[in-house]
Amino acid sequence: MATVATSKRLLAALIILVVVLAVSATSAYMLINNQTSNQINTALAYYYLSSSRNVRIVSQAPSITEIVFGLGIEDYLVGCTKYCDYPPKLLSMIAAGKLYNKLDWWNPSLEAIVNLKPSIVLLDAGVESHVKLAENLAAQGIPFLLLSRGNSISQIELTIRQLGSFFSFATSQKSIEAAEKLVEIMEDKMSKVNETVKNSGEQPKKVLLCVWIDFDYNTLYSVGKPTFLNEIIERAGGINIYSNIESAWPQDSLTLEKAQYNDPDVIVILDHHALLDPTTTLQRMGNSPLAGTPAYQNGNVFFLQGQADNLFARPGPRVAEGVELLANILFPNVFNASFPSLKVINDGNYKNYLSSLVLESSSAHSLATDTHRTPLLQTCLCPCACSSILTLARHPSFFLFLFLGGF
Repeated sequence: MATVATSKRLLAALIILVVVLAVSATSAYMLINNQTSNQINTALAYYYLSSSRNVRIVSQAPSITEIVFGLGIEDYLVGCTKYCDYPPKLLSMIAAGKLYNKLDWWNPSLEAIVNLKPSIVLLDAGVESHVKLAENLAAQGIPFLLLSRGNSISQIELTIRQLGSFFSFATSQKSIEAAEKLVEIMEDKMSKVNETVKNSGEQPKKVLLCVWIDFDYNTLYSVGKPTFLNEIIERAGGINIYSNIESAWPQDSLTLEKAQYNDPDVIVILDHHALLDPTTTLQRMGNSPLAGTPAYQNGNVFFLQGQADNLFARPGPRVAEGVELLANILFPNVFNASFPSLKVINDGNYKNYLSSLVLESSSAHSLATDTHRTPLLQTCLCPCACSSILTLARHPSFFLFLFLGGF
């Protein structure tokens, strides 16, 4: 009797919680991956997705698409952006007509997404237009998940684990295992690189990482301390010359003279964002304050293009490859790395500096082929209460913001 009474009290408390949330919210299915979560959130999230046997994922960011492949759930993917171009299997799926890849990353089209009939849309919380899109998706009753862009590698790994757990119902828990394996591969690669650098006895190299450089206006854009790019530099054995700046993307104060004052040993330009011709850029750099830096004088100015740039531009599993590539750039003698005279690293040669490819090591087959689903109520600590909540959630007037954390 005591057990029944306790269950009834728990059920009543859960229903009151749902009602309070329903009254205070303005739309349905808003899933935001904060740092904390609880069993109710997990059960409701599973309900929204598992109510339809046909899982259809739309990814609105290249980094998210790469995580989907890393988890082995790519065969559930029905739509991605026109900027999504990795891994190679993605291109094969597009060529075979299995995947729509015309979505816009920065200015997403609600109509295009709705036409794909998604059961879940994965969004980048760091893109303002995605936050606005979330509101429009909620009005359409389409479930979505706003994912943190990740200010650190650990946050990127947290997102990987969260998505692995989120889709566990569709993979008989195997996506959880895939997420752990993917994170393990990332950490193993970065640890080996860091250990190799430490054992070499080499001193840390000062790095200027440019995401934009404008010689006409004497300005450059770089990265401050609270970014995963700063962590890539540190894990590769470098020192970000702007790591003392607490702003993630410092801009106004970064003149070329100030960059010269910091004496970078290596300058790395993410060419995809700068849209600069390497030869012309080096010529103009020679007539700028940066000509006085050790990096320029010793010929250590590197241009990263294509997939080499994407290792740094996308907060996904391949940041581990970014650490290894940068370590090769900073310590070529340690890693036996040789570079072309015009130090451009692109699709044609970037793999030469990588011991392995993260996404090709993470999973051997797609988990989406596994059709068995874990019954929803098996995931709930109180099946009686969860069943009642899910029944309430089916009501058309049920509106709920669902703040979803660690799953």
